[in-house]
Amino acid sequence: MNPGDQNINCASLTRKEREEQFRREIVLEAAEALFAEKGFVHTTVADIARQSELAKGSLYQLFQSKEEIFTAILDRKMSGVLEKLNDLLAGDISPTEKIHILIRTKLEGFWDAKDWTKIYLNELRGFHWSVDPCFIERHREQIHKYQKRVEEIIRDGQKAGELRNDISSSTLLAVFSGITNGVIHRWLHDPDSLDFEESVRKVAEIFLHGAAAQK
Repeated sequence: MNPGDQNINCASLTRKEREEQFRREIVLEAAEALFAEKGFVHTTVADIARQSELAKGSLYQLFQSKEEIFTAILDRKMSGVLEKLNDLLAGDISPTEKIHILIRTKLEGFWDAKDWTKIYLNELRGFHWSVDPCFIERHREQIHKYQKRVEEIIRDGQKAGELRNDISSSTLLAVFSGITNGVIHRWLHDPDSLDFEESVRKVAEIFLHGAAAQK
């Protein structure tokens, strides 16, 4: 099974495949906790096997390396974010309301996983040299899908007259990313420096005030 196979319908799996998927989930949960606690470099496959209550040989039947475990965790998280966004944005709501949802969902995802975010930002750069290029390409595609979804909502807001038309959607996307990423980086350096709810309100206020169409 590939790292991206986490969301397969269980009804379509054989008993053996369901058991394998269950063991994979146990390994991923254990590895994520260890990576957050000890860092990727200082976590060994033996540590993950012990935390998962599996023999190393059994773990290697599920994942070929520590890097593959990391990429499976990341793949699962990105897929989860995209699915959650699609569900939240499916209703008949205005582009401005959707932007509020985007802001809250993005900040909430990182707020609830600050330790993991640190690992992700610190470790992923080096992985470009050691991870299967297919994963790197898939990860880029997932990020592109997210950004494309945000830009589509911005364009819808422009068409509806809710957002400014004198600024390109790509520029507004860059502004959106810059503000939200700035808050996330601030949290990582000083977790107690910003209140979550206030951050959500202020990011929405700053972005939408500057992007709102002039009445």
